[in-house]
Amino acid sequence: MPNAPIKAPKERQMDVEEHDALVNRRRRDKVKAKIGEYEDGKGQTASTHSLIGGSNPVSTEQIDTALVRSHTVTIRETSGDPKNPAFRNHNDIEDEETSGQEVPRGKMMIRRHLGPDKELEGSCNVIMEEVEKLKEDMARMRSFKLIEEILVCIHLLSLINSSMANKSKNICKIFLHIIYFCFWAHAAATDILNQGDMLRSSDSRVSRNGFFTLRFYNLSMNNWYLSIWYKYDPTKPCWLANRDRPIKNNSGVLLIDEQGNLMMTYTGGVPIKLYSGQSAANTNVTAVLQDDGNFVLKKSADDSTGGVMEQILWQSFDSPTDCFLPGMKLGINLKTGQNWSLTSWLTDSIPTPGAFTLNWVPKERQLILSRRGVKFWSSGVLNKGAFGNLTVSSDIYDFIYSEHSNNYEQYLTYKLVALPSIEEWDSVSSLTLGHDGRITRWSSSRVGFTKVDCDGLRTDSGCERWQRPECRSHGEKMERREVYYDNSVVHFEDKNESRSFSDCVDICWNDCTCFGVSNIGNNSVNPGCNFWYGPLKETGTGEKGTTFYIIISAPPRPMFRMFLSLGLLIIQ
Repeated sequence: MPNAPIKAPKERQMDVEEHDALVNRRRRDKVKAKIGEYEDGKGQTASTHSLIGGSNPVSTEQIDTALVRSHTVTIRETSGDPKNPAFRNHNDIEDEETSGQEVPRGKMMIRRHLGPDKELEGSCNVIMEEVEKLKEDMARMRSFKLIEEILVCIHLLSLINSSMANKSKNICKIFLHIIYFCFWAHAAATDILNQGDMLRSSDSRVSRNGFFTLRFYNLSMNNWYLSIWYKYDPTKPCWLANRDRPIKNNSGVLLIDEQGNLMMTYTGGVPIKLYSGQSAANTNVTAVLQDDGNFVLKKSADDSTGGVMEQILWQSFDSPTDCFLPGMKLGINLKTGQNWSLTSWLTDSIPTPGAFTLNWVPKERQLILSRRGVKFWSSGVLNKGAFGNLTVSSDIYDFIYSEHSNNYEQYLTYKLVALPSIEEWDSVSSLTLGHDGRITRWSSSRVGFTKVDCDGLRTDSGCERWQRPECRSHGEKMERREVYYDNSVVHFEDKNESRSFSDCVDICWNDCTCFGVSNIGNNSVNPGCNFWYGPLKETGTGEKGTTFYIIISAPPRPMFRMFLSLGLLIIQ
């Protein structure tokens, strides 16, 4: 027959060393049972999941239970006298818990360690108030990682030496500060979207370096887009998830479901899936907005060595819009056939794919800008990390381009290298393809345009000569000029909402009755255009007019001018 456990007599009072040994032994047992795997380096998943129910939605009741069960903190007051009520018999403690009297869990934690010291109990009640607030926030966020961080912090607090026992009021303050620090550390990590989190139209995620922000944004006419904004380009986002499918209200929500699917849901519409995983449950999937502006969906799993292996499931860099960031790729994935290219917006404010596309052509080793599939401009061949026709001026860094080719992909990327005289600088910049085909550099230093305007005639600086209809004279071109707005000139307003201004320029060029083209309302945010069918007078020097693209007649040829001069002399 096994020996029955021996109980110490209730009337016997423990001395300081016995009490500390008992408390520490119980502390170690509970830590080992609940969060011991954290200490052993075997990972946090098993212990945390067993404590709070895995990845299922977390309730305040579960959080309360988790906090109480993992109580590893000794908060007590003593003058060193073994007769102090704080040093109660351990059987008295057990009797109090099993007396049948209902005691709130939080209060029970304090009473276990404080005894009847009402002053100290009152001073520590503020801790429980903060814990209650944390519980509400954690339940709202439905994130077990936050609970795990709190438990780790409590575990760290338990390592405070027992010699601090006579300073328990200070320990209360330390406990409160650690609670604040743990919650602040989690709140500061706003670059992560966990399973169960919801990014609504009023929320955002910010990269740790502060350069990029992910959020829903109303770009125009109550059209909402999930977008990434670059700190130094306040005019437009550098990436859009749903440029073809705007959400017509502010009900959009970004989330990762139980299967690991990354999707946007909204009222009155079919969810927009950015990534579709397998049908089975797929846990440990998170999305993070990285410092380079890449929004990455990844899955974490334990590997054979006991470490953690991360698998990238999806990333925004694989679906570029009109912005080229350092580390991003332009080229082709030979395995999947995916093409990485930039496509301009339709107008300044409408992100629907526009007329221009920028591609890296590995065989030619240069960037090709096309307008509706027709070659419009080229960068020149890549030579020593630079392009002859793509000059990016900067006072603080150089753009260094590099090409890469293997059995799986062929692509171009670039990095920024600080000039020798620069000590502090922001290591991020962006190249944006505008709706008019111009490439703009945005950075902390300044904005610069990197490509000249092609007018249909010139062939320098990478420009391609436009195919000329038979009715156009040799040497005619189309240039941007300031002209007097004359409503008496015959014109036609084309309000085609799928037509970019560059499309209008091309239509006018190929219509020999057209003299020029302008934006509707002289505003580049509007789709469509005005076609003008009569002569337009340019403004004088220093005068302000309306911006048009007009047909500029070719100057007379030298031989023609000579014969014209001779003819005039003969007539005279």
